[in-house]
Amino acid sequence: MAKISCLIGLSSKLKHNSNRINRRNGFYFLLSVNSIIIFISSAIIVRVEHHDFIDAIWLSEATVTTVGYGESVPKTIVGKVIAVVLMFSGITTLGLLTNSLNNIFVRSDRQTERKLAELEKELAEQRVILRKSEVRCLL
Repeated sequence: MAKISCLIGLSSKLKHNSNRINRRNGFYFLLSVNSIIIFISSAIIVRVEHHDFIDAIWLSEATVTTVGYGESVPKTIVGKVIAVVLMFSGITTLGLLTNSLNNIFVRSDRQTERKLAELEKELAEQRVILRKSEVRCLL
């Protein structure tokens, strides 16, 4: 039962962080646009490079993720232009994701530092009160 509640808490936190990424950078929108670019590019590759659609999607995905296995490369000018568009699309998406994750960690660190400063200030105030009460007891 404890593992289930832990998973529920973890999924809630993951959903919260996912929503923060989307609100700040529109990452889901970019991912949707990237998917549309992949399908349109695959349709063009089918037409100009004479691949079947599944192979064209595989080629597009390999190009977007900048893996580029080399098993199939575009041979026409149009195919090469499509490949360049896919490369830039993938690099942009990866850069945006990296930036979004970095922002989450940096903001989290700033919040932690702010809370720590508040706690240190409160502790200092408590020490002053404690010293005053000790002085009264000695008198």
